[in-house]
Amino acid sequence: MKKSDLEGIKGIYRIIEHEKYIVLVGKKLWIFDDNYCLIACRSDLSNSYKVAFLPDNTMLIDGGKNAYHLISLSDGREIWNIPQSKKEFGSNRFTLSPKSDFAYDYYVFKGNLYFVTINLLLGTLDSYQIEKELRSTVDIMCDDDGVPCLLQEHFSN
Repeated sequence: MKKSDLEGIKGIYRIIEHEKYIVLVGKKLWIFDDNYCLIACRSDLSNSYKVAFLPDNTMLIDGGKNAYHLISLSDGREIWNIPQSKKEFGSNRFTLSPKSDFAYDYYVFKGNLYFVTINLLLGTLDSYQIEKELRSTVDIMCDDDGVPCLLQEHFSN
């Protein structure tokens, strides 16, 4: 695919450039190399809104049939997928552990906040309901030891 062929892609997409790859997420998932050559187009992975690039030429995405997907950037194949629970609201990004062996996420369902740990090496997921006092969580960060920490926002008058 030539650079001018990118103009043939219609719709609203978010364009993400990462090292030697260009990824478009929206109605479909498009993966190009840095020479604008098409690697893969995945129409089954629509409305992916969260992407994390991993060191082994893979990416973790949230979307497409309510699942987390680990996708190979070199050929677009799916390495694994993990079904998600229903959610009303979720974080807008993944948090990766320092070694990129775990990804962390959170979501809200029926007024309850859930913390998600994804083992990227095994393709497994653990989800935990968080205590009501921690419902003001707005992000996740990892400390120097790789321990996930919840960032909270509080308001006072």
